[in-house]
Amino acid sequence: MKCFIHSAKEAIAACKKCGKGMCSNCSSYSGHTGICPACRKEEFEEELSKKQIEFTQTNKTIFWYKVYTVLLCWTIIDIPIGLYHIHKQQEQANKLYQRIDYLGKEINKLSKALSQGSANI
Repeated sequence: MKCFIHSAKEAIAACKKCGKGMCSNCSSYSGHTGICPACRKEEFEEELSKKQIEFTQTNKTIFWYKVYTVLLCWTIIDIPIGLYHIHKQQEQANKLYQRIDYLGKEINKLSKALSQGSANI
């Protein structure tokens, strides 16, 4: 039997998958596993295709884990920060309300005193 690639050379083995003859050079392409270069290439192409799909899926998973992590961090970190700022604004609003209430009462007192004083004049 002759090598299916190198027709001038004698085959030293037949491919375990396709049965084609291989010379020693062709056998060495597959690490002398008994698989011809053409079948080995097909195996590599199939594996490459599977690995590319796996790689794409892994990158999508990484992307969504990053999104999840950012949202989780935002929830854990930013909400308490937001609540802190809301609390501070609420304190400021309460102080302003108290001052407005005080000023309103004082203006009313002064208005009454002034109106009573002008009546006495």
